[in-house]
Amino acid sequence: MTLVFNPVVYGGFLTTKINNYETTKINNYEVLSDWDSRPSKLITKLDSASGLVILDALSFPYEILNESHWEIPIVFNIPEQLTFDYLVQLFDAPVFQKLTFFDRFVCLDDHLWKKLVNLYGWSQSQRHIATSNDINELLSSVLHQLNSEDQSFSENLEYQAIPYWQQRGEQLASTSPHRAICSVHHDLRFNKSMHRVQEAVLKPQIQSILDHQAESERTYQVLELGCGIGRWAMNFKHPSVRYIGIDISEGMIKKAQRNFPHDQFHMLTDSLIFSYLDESFDITFTVTVLHHNPIESKRLLISELFRVTKAGGKLLFLEDFVATRESKSSTVFPMSILDFVEMVQDITAGQVVLEHMETLRYKHVEQVRSAIIALSKIAIPKRQ
Repeated sequence: MTLVFNPVVYGGFLTTKINNYETTKINNYEVLSDWDSRPSKLITKLDSASGLVILDALSFPYEILNESHWEIPIVFNIPEQLTFDYLVQLFDAPVFQKLTFFDRFVCLDDHLWKKLVNLYGWSQSQRHIATSNDINELLSSVLHQLNSEDQSFSENLEYQAIPYWQQRGEQLASTSPHRAICSVHHDLRFNKSMHRVQEAVLKPQIQSILDHQAESERTYQVLELGCGIGRWAMNFKHPSVRYIGIDISEGMIKKAQRNFPHDQFHMLTDSLIFSYLDESFDITFTVTVLHHNPIESKRLLISELFRVTKAGGKLLFLEDFVATRESKSSTVFPMSILDFVEMVQDITAGQVVLEHMETLRYKHVEQVRSAIIALSKIAIPKRQ
């Protein structure tokens, strides 16, 4: 695995305060000033960048960024001198609404950070903890964190789902979270790109359900299987929604609890049996989890998801369906979409209705095709 570290640092009007900024490109990164922000030069630099550090947020030309540029992991330095209301007014549409779980913020003001988290649902790990407002110390700590994430991960010769994900959570959840939950063999930019593809098909399904919930006066119960470090929890920040995430990895659960202290995250035991009563949740969902499990575990997990979903509730699956298992070390047990749907119908005795199916593909990954499948659980009258 070769992970190239070559971030672009936009210093803007702060560039002259950066020590030796003219020679930084020999250290695998380059600092650009406000004079370098003309579209032709900046875009050329960003096309191959592993990350973008925006030190001077007030002078950066956000309007020149296209969709592919928003796939670049961004570290955004929140201007100290601005109030919360003005920050939101200035950056909401052009920046804040476009950033994801894989982007970070430098914010020295604890009170301001708390207000932004409450509004946007950001995780605690998205905040880069800066100990000083000195621009050189700040840049050094940001670059060190970005570079340290791409550590090696030792994999067993023969893949076994439960011990593998427990080990991966212990090794990577705190130090390299993007590789703990997405592709362990790729860098942050690749994984953010993958996340954005998944988000584009998952968020509309979630929002549709939540819009329906808004018409109800009761609290919706949501369960995510394989929550990892909690990257989808931020999509359920609503006072009438109660989100619970479960995972087989203690390391992942601990990180998720730190990321979202007001949500609930529980350990899933090796038995793969959920510790919840029948029909406890309005929504159950899982993202790229089942395809990492052999058929017996797949069937058990789907059965448990169906069991705890309320009649009339929704089940969402986002999985890889076209791939090949090339060796015993492969972490994927692929099956076709048709075989998956037939398996779900068999497990549930036909008590689900297919409401939506949409295929998706990831950039630069030709051998993998994925899909999101949305099902509704049929209400079957119980015999008296």
